[in-house]
This record gives sequence, C-alpha cells and structure tokens, in this order.
Amino acid sequence: METVFSPLEVHNSFNGAPVLYVEQTESTMILAREIKPVHGTVIMAGFQSAGRGRIPGRRWMGEKNKNLLCTLILDVEKVPVRKIPLPLIIGLGLALYLEQAHSVKPLIKWPNDVLVSGKKISGIIIEQTRNYSLVGIGLNLNQVSFPEALRFKATSVLKETGMRCNPEEELFFVLNGIYSALNLENPAAAIKKRLFARGREIVFIPGDPVQGKRIKGILSGIAPDGTILIQLDNGRTVSSASGEIEYSTGLLQT
Repeated sequence: METVFSPLEVHNSFNGAPVLYVEQTESTMILAREIKPVHGTVIMAGFQSAGRGRIPGRRWMGEKNKNLLCTLILDVEKVPVRKIPLPLIIGLGLALYLEQAHSVKPLIKWPNDVLVSGKKISGIIIEQTRNYSLVGIGLNLNQVSFPEALRFKATSVLKETGMRCNPEEELFFVLNGIYSALNLENPAAAIKKRLFARGREIVFIPGDPVQGKRIKGILSGIAPDGTILIQLDNGRTVSSASGEIEYSTGLLQT
C-alpha cells in the first residue's frame, strides 16, 4: 500500500525542499529509501513503530506525537566535502539549534548523540543509498517519562526548559542549525568545543560495541578527520574511527 504524505508548510533551509508528513510509520528511514530522492527533502512522522539506533538491536522509543522524528535526504554532491564524518556534523547542527532556540548547553557524545545535562536528547543514524545520505534524527521534545532502562539516560526539551514545543515549528530551527553546521569553515573546532567528556576519563569500546574490548583513558579530543583520541595511562594516545563511549552516571554534568 502506497504511503500518503501530507506536505507541511515548513520553510526548509535546503532550498525550500519538500517537507512530507505521515502520522505513523514503521520508520521514516524506510520511507526515505522508497521515494524519489531530492536534496533537502524531509520525511517527518508523528510516531515510528520500529525506529532504531546506530547499533543493531537498539530501538528509538518515543511516545506518539511528542517528539521530532524525521529523515533528511542529502545529495552528497551538494554537501560541502569535509573530513569530519557526517554524524558529527549533524550532531553539531542539533547542538547549534538547541543553543539558539532553547538556550541550553548541549554536548556532542561521539560519534552520533547529543546530550543535555549529561542525558541523551537526540540521536542520529545515517545510511548511504546511491548518491544520497539519509539522515535519521530522533529529538526528544515533549516527552517527560521514559522506559525504566532510559530513565536516567534520556531527557527532552520540555524536561530541560519547561517549554512545550510544536514539532513542526521546531523542524524549521533544526534544519537551519544543520544547514549552518554543514557550511561551517571549521566544524572540527566547533565540535571539539562541545565534545562530551573531553578531558575526562572514559571507558571506550572500539569497533563493534557489542563485541569490542573496553579500554580506559582520557578523552583528549578528536583528530582533524573526526576520529576519537584517547590518552592511555602509559601516555600513549590511541585513535578510533568507530566505537562507543560507555555510558556512566559518573560522566553526568554537575
């Protein structure tokens, strides 16, 4: 059965590309794979029944019509070429949005999450198809209760600011933040400034977070190509292009 979209009148920073809405879907990422791609097109949903995270087996769980759930389609030939991986730049765009629209202090948790008060407020997943990047975004807006496993790990704009948001209106500011981040001259410096746990001891799982071996060290920053840099106890610095910082309540901001 063909999905019927409702066009939204949202000013899109990406050359006014269409913003298409569906009340409920399995995943906006699936819908983005099925439509004819146009640079900057956004597919937005009120609810996703099978939203997922970057790591297989992890789901994005959210209440109906309380959050911003969307996929942004980007033509790789129209996106400025950067050494920094796209998930980090999208994370920077979301951080810029949160700073400007809600006056909070977000941090970017390498490689693809955005935190406020040490808790996850947004996650990013990216797929490549043909010459396009499909940027899946989950942003907690009005949700204030979370499953037990996430109760101390997740937050929302409403929880942080007391402000209830209209997802459609927030999308305008989100797209503006992402567009700005994509066109920054030095995104690495802006990301490093907002890097979660920088200068602090972390437990890092390089490679596959399900099977990887944990290492402990000081997160010293990111390299020019966006790889994470960790200083070990012996003074040696190791880098990794993939992996995960293990969540710990000890890393929460005070």
